[in-house]
Amino acid sequence: MNNRKKNAFLIFFIFATMAATAFSVFAYISSSTNYRLEADSINLGGTRGTSSSFIIEDTLGEVGTGNSSSTNYSILAGYQQMANIYISLSVTTSAALWPPPHGYNGGISTTSIDATVYTDDPAGYVLFIKSSSSPALVCSASGSECVAGTTSFSDYTPTVSTTPDYDWSIPASSTAFGYSVQGTSIVTKFKDNGSACATGTNDTADKCWYDFNTTDEQIANSSNPTHPNGGTTTVKLKSEISASTSQPLGSYSAILTITAAAN
Repeated sequence: MNNRKKNAFLIFFIFATMAATAFSVFAYISSSTNYRLEADSINLGGTRGTSSSFIIEDTLGEVGTGNSSSTNYSILAGYQQMANIYISLSVTTSAALWPPPHGYNGGISTTSIDATVYTDDPAGYVLFIKSSSSPALVCSASGSECVAGTTSFSDYTPTVSTTPDYDWSIPASSTAFGYSVQGTSIVTKFKDNGSACATGTNDTADKCWYDFNTTDEQIANSSNPTHPNGGTTTVKLKSEISASTSQPLGSYSAILTITAAAN
């Protein structure tokens, strides 16, 4: 075995984050085939008027309307207020796998990132992750033994293609890069029953390992608002070089996109 190719690896991650910035999301109280009624009120009247430059909507006879606030909350009361729903996302922007794989016996490296969603949407949010390339972890530095954009770690291969593996396991003479997720709002696919994934209600640490895809994979789904403290999902990353294989020296990186959207 070529010892030079089993020396330390320095592996960097650059995480592209895309937050669904504040926008209007409305619930609705009734609907038909062609329409949704977003809100109604009991009052004495109301109308909609327009001119070449302005539009006005008014109601008559409502009580308890207006703006009020406290240290942590604000309220816009009344039918015409129609409060906007906001959603924002805070994500660890970079992380390095550690310790780097090295030596004759291969090695395993791990790290994690946190994605925290803040929303006052009563319906909650959904969270997705994807990789910019396949395989996800590729050589990114020129002039090293690895070939930039070509040399890579293999994506982790679960036993059943659509179901995470409960335990991390890779074949001999191979490399792998994959992830698992933890948090109170993770989807059933990443939950377990103590021995298998995609079943049960457990969120066992360091279980249910999966491969990255270039299309969005849903990892969390909350049906409740997370304002003001936020809801956090932890993405755990792992790479491995098996004891009977080698990997060219160099810097490797994976560019991942995490997206939050209103439910």
